[in-house]
Amino acid sequence: MSLFDLGESAEFDTAGGLFYKPETVRVQWLEDANITATSGTRASDYQSNLAAQVGLDGGYGFFKGSLEFQFNERQRRSTVFNFVTQTDQYDIALLTLDPSVPVRNLLRERAADDLETLEPAVLFDRYGTHYLHSLIVGAAATYSAATNTTRYSSDVDFTVAAEMSYRGATGQLSAEQRTQYSEAIEEFRKASTIEVHARGGQAEFAGKIVDGLYDDWRESIRQNLVFVSLNPDSLRPLWELCETPARRAQLEAAYEGYASGFAPEPEPTIAPVYGYLVDNPRRWYFSLSTSDMPNHGWILEKNPFFYVSTVPEEGRVPVYRQSAPNPIRYKLSVDPTGRNGWSDESDSEPVWYAYPPDDGDKPGREAIYGYVSPFRPGEAGWFYNVRDGDRGWNRRELAFFADDVDGES
Repeated sequence: MSLFDLGESAEFDTAGGLFYKPETVRVQWLEDANITATSGTRASDYQSNLAAQVGLDGGYGFFKGSLEFQFNERQRRSTVFNFVTQTDQYDIALLTLDPSVPVRNLLRERAADDLETLEPAVLFDRYGTHYLHSLIVGAAATYSAATNTTRYSSDVDFTVAAEMSYRGATGQLSAEQRTQYSEAIEEFRKASTIEVHARGGQAEFAGKIVDGLYDDWRESIRQNLVFVSLNPDSLRPLWELCETPARRAQLEAAYEGYASGFAPEPEPTIAPVYGYLVDNPRRWYFSLSTSDMPNHGWILEKNPFFYVSTVPEEGRVPVYRQSAPNPIRYKLSVDPTGRNGWSDESDSEPVWYAYPPDDGDKPGREAIYGYVSPFRPGEAGWFYNVRDGDRGWNRRELAFFADDVDGES
């Protein structure tokens, strides 16, 4: 529901076309361009940093829609992804409520009454917790990347690599930058899922800024100005519009409880599984840890084999690690019962949680198979990997379904 009556529409000229604004909104020309980054080593960090840029602190779950639009759920829930959005923004004008008019004078009659009489939660549901005092119009391109850190090992910070990758994709990379960052850009792109969006300017150019039309898009910006960003003080608390100090205090106190209902992005629980290898005979050991087997000849493979949940969830079953002696060897199973010489782990904690083998393949999952050695199967234990990752071993059974965090299934 509308909070303000901002008057009749009035024209303003952008030197590229005529646009309309409410008569009580003032225009301040900015003519500014910059590339800025929003980033986080967890999705929740990214969300908090995004909210802080517009002055919304407190760790609440604001901007969840933006987070979900840019990054898929499996990546947000994984422990190995960093998140960054490089925003290439052209600020043409700042639109703000007329400072010569008290903001309370702009309130619609019903809104003014509601502000003083409604229960806080009802008021916030109807009008929001903050009102928009100003905004910036222009055009912007966003380059969002979810980067798998197990695949990105460059010394170049991932936020810098993202900016250089974007500049390279849109023809803005200097010769010096190309020389300095080419290897980091290549590695970053291989390790990342990237989404590019542009808003403002002519649509036929905005959709192809990485296909050679970046300059055409930039030159068309004034023909189609759109909302691009907020300043740190653009959003102002609704309670500042209250008539009495007592009502302002009541709404401000209610805000914390109301905002806490917007849960922040949960901490990630999807983690990589690593493999350790030892020879004579060749055996494998799989773990969530990279420090489980530091001695006795076991060698850790750098890259993870698959991804699983560290906590129980609906639809998942526990996975157990069984062992057998002489020589020590290992097997993974959703059935903890010991058979054929394997240890009984019924009283043990599971090593992780996955989808059961009889649940079927579904989007967001990848099948993990158990393999046995073609040479000394009775002494080698089991090896686990995706269907085409047999390493020369014989595929024996579908063990469970893991999480496809890269969205390849």
